[in-house]
Amino acid sequence: SDVCSSDLLGSDGEADASQWVGLDGWNSSTVEQTGVDSGCTSDGAYLYAWYEMFPLLPVTFSGVSPGDAIQVSVYFNGSGYGLSLTDLTTGGFIQTTQACPSGSRCRNNSAEAINEDPGQAEPVNNLADFGAANFTGATVTSRNGTHGTLNTQSGLWTSTKIIMEDSSNNVMASPSALYGGQAFNVRFEGSS
Repeated sequence: SDVCSSDLLGSDGEADASQWVGLDGWNSSTVEQTGVDSGCTSDGAYLYAWYEMFPLLPVTFSGVSPGDAIQVSVYFNGSGYGLSLTDLTTGGFIQTTQACPSGSRCRNNSAEAINEDPGQAEPVNNLADFGAANFTGATVTSRNGTHGTLNTQSGLWTSTKIIMEDSSNNVMASPSALYGGQAFNVRFEGSS
């Protein structure tokens, strides 16, 4: 069947899925992030890469294709945020250092590896059928420089598994168990 069938599209004629990593976002008003968005419109499928210093708008770029292996990194270097995205399949990349947005307070209070419906407005903008997204080699470095896996590190960080549900509590996407503290996948379960 067509991955962009009309029954998948939300009432605005779109369905989206986003995979990204970043800092902040969990109980904060900023997010320093980079990743890819994919989805469908009535015209067909699309995929693009981006970085964002939320609440500023994302900066998008092309050169990624479905099925490409993507490597991303976000880190705070003491004065700014290093954001990089490399398409390991083609060698294409973007690398930038950005300051916390003017008037915002970037807290560096969380790190995320996320697969989500970026519209967060289902059924207006529905979750695209992304099949499965694999996250591998994920690591965290704490404020004091301790480096480790996503497994909970006593006194430094905890890990939280989040299941994506629509407003009626139907599961839309679910993550697997954490493998070796560094890998997990997220499976599309359904749209609203």
